[in-house]
Amino acid sequence: MAEDLSPCALNGTVVAAVATPSDVPARIRALGRNVLAAGFGCLVVLPFESSAALSAAPELRLLSPRTPPLLPRAQCSTACGCGAPWWREATLCSPSRRRRASRLAANPLPAVEAQRTRRTRRGAGAPPDLVGKAPGWFLKEFALTSLWIRATPATAALLRRAEARTWGAWDQLVFSEELNWGAGENASCCHTDCLAALLYTDASVPKAKATPPPRCAAALAVPSAPPPPHAGRNRWGAPNSSKGWHAAAYNSLAIPFHRFGSCTSKEASCEPSHCPRPERRAGRSMSTKPHQRRREGRSRQH
Repeated sequence: MAEDLSPCALNGTVVAAVATPSDVPARIRALGRNVLAAGFGCLVVLPFESSAALSAAPELRLLSPRTPPLLPRAQCSTACGCGAPWWREATLCSPSRRRRASRLAANPLPAVEAQRTRRTRRGAGAPPDLVGKAPGWFLKEFALTSLWIRATPATAALLRRAEARTWGAWDQLVFSEELNWGAGENASCCHTDCLAALLYTDASVPKAKATPPPRCAAALAVPSAPPPPHAGRNRWGAPNSSKGWHAAAYNSLAIPFHRFGSCTSKEASCEPSHCPRPERRAGRSMSTKPHQRRREGRSRQH
């Protein structure tokens, strides 16, 4: 049975986050207070494992953790080069995770609801099912640190497929592939920097604790990861080749083989692109870092 999240909702929308093993309760509770200040009833949290400290927090609404925990493959230890285990645990918990405690500078709903897809793009000028931050021009995919999703059959299919494929690859990669060319191809979509403008890091939030020791799943406990969509434009090699998709392994795709799609291309930006710009207070914007902006600027000149 689905859990009732209506107490946390504002205009039918909830804010959700993941509590990873490296998070301290104070970080999650601080984000919960920021969400309350923006007008929401509470913050929806998916904990990696049970936490008495989080369960007692009135500003949080905890979902039931997965049993057994979503542990990464043994291949994904730091010695194997596919990311620290806590990062893989966070990825497997939910494609829509937040790794930094943030604060909402204002209620984001008016800004999101003002967005429309371009009439020449998927959705034909309608309110989008999904709004993301503008993709980086190197990876060409949505950053999942901030994402607005409308509950529709199309987005439900997208999330189910992306979750299944996350067992075998980076969440942003498989989510963007499925959105552009796979299970989410019927979802209307656009991207805007408006989401980044409404999110700030909270300097008062305690830092994350030390990375916990590696924990990996037994080989038989990890399900096979479905392959990329047949219509996808990303340049994977032949299945099970050195550059192809392996259902029982962690897969990576070199940057030169990434391609833009109908939801991530520059032409898929929202129309209008205008959004409220709240007065900036203490904290740092969640927008792209300066060195990333310089690098992306060079890429556009080629």
